[in-house]
Amino acid sequence: MQLVIDTFGTSVHRKQNAFEIVNKEGKKRVSPQKIRTIVLNCAAKISSDAVILAVENEIDILFVDKSGKPQARVWSHKFGPLTTIRKNQLKFAESQEGLAWAGQRVWKKMQQQAAFLYQLRYSFSVLSPEKIDACIKTIEAVALQLQELLRSAKGRDKGLAASCRGWEGTASRHYFQGLAWALPPGYHFAGRTKRPAKDPFNCVLNYLYGMLYSFVEVELLKAGIDPHIGVLHADQYKRPVFVYDFIESYRIWADTVAFRLFQRYALNERDFEPCEGGLWLAGSGKREVIPAFHQYLYEPYSLKKKQKTRMQHLSVECRQLAKSLLQRE
Repeated sequence: MQLVIDTFGTSVHRKQNAFEIVNKEGKKRVSPQKIRTIVLNCAAKISSDAVILAVENEIDILFVDKSGKPQARVWSHKFGPLTTIRKNQLKFAESQEGLAWAGQRVWKKMQQQAAFLYQLRYSFSVLSPEKIDACIKTIEAVALQLQELLRSAKGRDKGLAASCRGWEGTASRHYFQGLAWALPPGYHFAGRTKRPAKDPFNCVLNYLYGMLYSFVEVELLKAGIDPHIGVLHADQYKRPVFVYDFIESYRIWADTVAFRLFQRYALNERDFEPCEGGLWLAGSGKREVIPAFHQYLYEPYSLKKKQKTRMQHLSVECRQLAKSLLQRE
């Protein structure tokens, strides 16, 4: 599980071989075997003994801002010791094979987006079914064009990568338009907004994406893959751009949880707090969103005839990619 510390004045230290969490509500002890990641915001602190306990158990420690965006992290030096993987990853990132891999992940995301809108369109009483239908048709058409583009590509060039990003942007705009129309009355939003979000739905989605980024980055590191060597996304200083490439086919997990929360009216006004130019997720909102995402990620899920949790499937794919890079000529 992910241990989230966001209550003002909370401290985490080591008590024998467990983490002890101390705040005004009392003390709680948690076994390191139950934790994959510790997340702290600016209001919390952690002792050096607790950091060492986390490192000994290969637990990622993540420091985030109010929106959930990672600012710094501490992890075990044992993560990803194989330099051969990263040397081959550099070659892979510059190859036609690498671009095709990244393009297929974008195509898969488009397929998931169209399928999700179709499911919402016929599972709920939506305000404008014809508008959702139009969004689905556009996404499917864009996905087909992207597939043809990747199939006909001969060699790697910057124009091809730019075209992939362009088609991805077009599909995403129509996807979020359709998603807005599928939400219950009162939650409709004008479009995708990031940090800060302009509406409650985008606020929750931003926080979930932030959590998902951290999960993906840690699994890549554990597998020995460098999260900063981009394929489709251009290299950016201090940006884990390979995470942006890899995460595309997993974004639907965050979208699903966000929609479910709003569909059952799990959040209200007190779960959000205003900030300059938008909204942050308040502490009460995080206490609703984080457990819902954890439950979704750790429930049994069948993929390619294998029954595992979603996090286990993510870990397996990272290791499979690392293995293919290690064996790459």
